[in-house]
Amino acid sequence: MGGEWIIAALDAVARETMLFAALGFLVGGLDDVAVDIAWIGTRLWRRPDGLPATLEGYTRRAPRRIAVFVAAWDEAGVIGAMLRTCLARFDHPDYRIYVGTIPMIFRPSPPWPRSRRTMSGSAW
Repeated sequence: MGGEWIIAALDAVARETMLFAALGFLVGGLDDVAVDIAWIGTRLWRRPDGLPATLEGYTRRAPRRIAVFVAAWDEAGVIGAMLRTCLARFDHPDYRIYVGTIPMIFRPSPPWPRSRRTMSGSAW
C-alpha cells in the first residue's frame, strides 16, 4: 500500500489552497466592510450644508472656455461644411475650434473667427 503518501500530499495541497482562498475572501470582505462603514459615516455625519438634492440647488457659474480639437488629414472636401455646422450648432458663449492638419492641406477660404489651424503644436 504505497499510495497513502499521495493521498496525504493531495490532502496537504487541498488544505493550503483552502487556507489561501479563505484569506482572499477575508481580505475582500474586509474591503467591502470598510467601504460600507465609510458610506454610512458620510450619511450619518454629513455637514448641514451638504450636496443639494436637486439640480436647481446648485449655484450657476459662468461657463468657462472649451476647446474642440478636430484632427484633419485629407478632409478638404468636408472640413468647411463641418466647421460651418459646428459654428451654427455650438450653444456656448466661449469656445475655440482647433483644426490639426499637415502643412498645405487646410486653407480656410473665409476667415473662421473661432477656429485655428494647428501644426506641430503652434497656432496659425
